[in-house]
Amino acid sequence: MADPRGAHLLGGRYRLLERLGTAGSSWRARDELLHREVAVTEVPLPPPGPYREPVVRVVRAAAALRHAAVPTTHDVIAAGDRMWMVQELVEGPTLAQVLRTRGPQPHERVAAIGLRVLAALTHAHAHGAWHGALGPESVVLGAGDRIVVTGFGTGLFTGEPPSMAQELRDLGVVLYTALEGHAPGQQGRPVSMGGMPLSAPETAETPSGPLAPLLSGLLDDDPAHRPAPEAVAITLERLMPLPSRPRRRRRLALVTAGVTVVALAAAATVTAVLSRGSAEPAPSPTATTAARSTPPSAPPSSRPSPLPTAFATAPDPCKLITPEQAATLSLAAIPSPTSQGICHWGEADDNAPTNLKYTLNVQVVRYVPKFGDTAVERAEANFARWRAQDEKADETAAGVPLIKTVPPRDLPGLGDEAYTLEQTNGLTYLTQIVMRVANLNIAVQYQRQIPVDREGRARAGGHMAARYVLDALRSR
Repeated sequence: MADPRGAHLLGGRYRLLERLGTAGSSWRARDELLHREVAVTEVPLPPPGPYREPVVRVVRAAAALRHAAVPTTHDVIAAGDRMWMVQELVEGPTLAQVLRTRGPQPHERVAAIGLRVLAALTHAHAHGAWHGALGPESVVLGAGDRIVVTGFGTGLFTGEPPSMAQELRDLGVVLYTALEGHAPGQQGRPVSMGGMPLSAPETAETPSGPLAPLLSGLLDDDPAHRPAPEAVAITLERLMPLPSRPRRRRRLALVTAGVTVVALAAAATVTAVLSRGSAEPAPSPTATTAARSTPPSAPPSSRPSPLPTAFATAPDPCKLITPEQAATLSLAAIPSPTSQGICHWGEADDNAPTNLKYTLNVQVVRYVPKFGDTAVERAEANFARWRAQDEKADETAAGVPLIKTVPPRDLPGLGDEAYTLEQTNGLTYLTQIVMRVANLNIAVQYQRQIPVDREGRARAGGHMAARYVLDALRSR
């Protein structure tokens, strides 16, 4: 279209000032009525006919989105063969601009960006909107650590709308690009723009590091093999940075102050590492209560064998629950790996009443020595980080409020250290147990399709699943 600057006010109130980005369809504009700057995006419409209404419907759905990671839409203007979306102007560089000026980003920052982008995509698809052209140019890094995704409802509308699996692959490309500084298979080329064709799967190399398993799944050529949004959120949340805090070290036995104490403390630390995991502590009253609520089909062993003191390889989470144990938990016998390190068990019976439907996720993360820390010390530090994240979480990755019915609390008797929490989003009730065993961190999430778990079935099932996992680790 011709440059509209200097023409009449759009909609009688918006004066276009300058183009935003390089795509040419978005403008910085001034709202002459409210005296504020806004972003105005042009959406071309197909000729009148069967293809126009779907476009208008998606624009309307995108305009109705209300989420912190999506710019607020103030107005939509229809003008013949096009529509204009008037949105909040989020000041800040795009991710593509940051990568060009500062280079690849650390994995903690990439995880934070990915979680907000995922939240925006999930929210949009839940409300009938989609993106279809997600790229580094679509992600704006605003002030105060705000991250927003632009472009919902403004992409090219051809054929069927993109599925969530397609959007997740686009997310994988964005995260890969942020981590490596170039798109998959484009070593040495400039950062790609939103909507550029993806590289062939055989040319896309997965980077190393904590995000490698997730990126491998997101970039899988088969949509069926890509992780579910929930699994992506779990992985990204575990990598999110926390505010700096004093470095956590192993608790030492209480001793009196003095120069000699330093040597004694060092010796005590070594002893603690060597004896860690030799036997589980005696069950606490809380753990005993949970055991009594376990169905009789899974009697607790009278004297459990010791847990391993180190893991040279990460156990496969899908092999930590047997088909018989899954049946006891009202789960499908065959699990589905959602990504490396995470396994999902679905409902045993699709026809069961909703309040008797259960699902289970088990995540296993193994740590190795790094930066002068032992593998166990890294597992301890990340265990504390996971707990801090769970304590402050008040909404899901999609922005749905969470109500903690049982805030994170210590759970003696499970592994070297453990905590549990229970929460609901108003639709499903979750019991989560996080355990550390030597250099492993394990998260067990048992979910019931009910807002409130008055009978305690989700709690009993979660504790049972956690003990099944520990029993499987003992047999290694």
